[in-house]
Amino acid sequence: MASTHDTPGGTDPDAIGDGASKKPETQVPNTANAPRSSKSEKPASVSDHDSWVKLWSQKSMSQKEAKKAAAEAGNIPLRSIDPSAQSTPPEQKPAPESKKSSRKTKNPDVRRVAGSGKLNTALGVFGELLITGGVVVLLFLTWQLWINNAIVASEQADAVKNFSNNITSSPSASSQWTPKARAIDYGPPPVFSAVGQDDVMGNLYVPRLGSGSTRAVANGVTNPGATINRGYYGKYEGSAWPGEPGNFAMAVHRTGWGTSFTQAQTIRPGDHIYLETSQGWYVYTVRNTEYVVPTQVDVTNPMPLSQAPAIEGQSILTITTCSPMDGNGERLVIYGFLSSWQPIDAGIPTEITKLVEEARS
Repeated sequence: MASTHDTPGGTDPDAIGDGASKKPETQVPNTANAPRSSKSEKPASVSDHDSWVKLWSQKSMSQKEAKKAAAEAGNIPLRSIDPSAQSTPPEQKPAPESKKSSRKTKNPDVRRVAGSGKLNTALGVFGELLITGGVVVLLFLTWQLWINNAIVASEQADAVKNFSNNITSSPSASSQWTPKARAIDYGPPPVFSAVGQDDVMGNLYVPRLGSGSTRAVANGVTNPGATINRGYYGKYEGSAWPGEPGNFAMAVHRTGWGTSFTQAQTIRPGDHIYLETSQGWYVYTVRNTEYVVPTQVDVTNPMPLSQAPAIEGQSILTITTCSPMDGNGERLVIYGFLSSWQPIDAGIPTEITKLVEEARS
């Protein structure tokens, strides 16, 4: 039997030889214009089957090539297409994130957490330093305002006691000061004999400040650790000595350092201030008080706040202290003048009898 030739259109009857037997010819259906058959359709003959397979093969190849082109253009993974499900596109899964992109999205959070941790650590250390500093300041204030003040005040009480007892001529000296004795003219006050730098020169009694207010007076303020920082009234270097024409100027702390001058603002004009020395009692009467700036040092001049020279026979008292209390923005200045004098053996002035007895006990 002669072989047939496969063509997309079917079997060509002209391809059959003349010597073929005269049998009725089998009509081959024309598939060129026939509708597409599904996978479930079966060919009617061998010739139809071959034509159907060839057509399907061409169709599958064109679909695969189209899918491959689309995959290359849109990074869609290649997949085999089921001819029976052409109308339903395969489900596209999102491409898995690479490790590199994962790190990029995660690293900002990691850096943020790490930076936040460092900031918290720095703030914690700073807070601890503030607390430590506050504790140190509190301890210093406790020491300065209470403990050290009490210690220095006790030392001052001993200094006042020792000085006063050493210059007392007799235990009954206080009884020699009477109203009649006050009328006695002891003559002009002697000029106090100078003492060495930082040496004690006497005791100062301020009745207005009351019990426990007596402090010793030392020569000098340039070495505060030896004078005013130990509770003494410190005489300004270069100022006049008691009884000498000019300005007997002293400085004293307002608070701390064993001072008793905390209530200095209560001192009034007319109040008396008594200086006990080995040569006698120098009695000063307060004239006035005022507040000046710290740089106004001319309050210690021979004539306070003036460039005029000292006046013969006029002995002035000036005491400077800090203001306000526990501050140093200003200076409180107390001025007085030497109003009387009497020798040590004339007895204790009546106004300060109790203060002197307290100091000597």
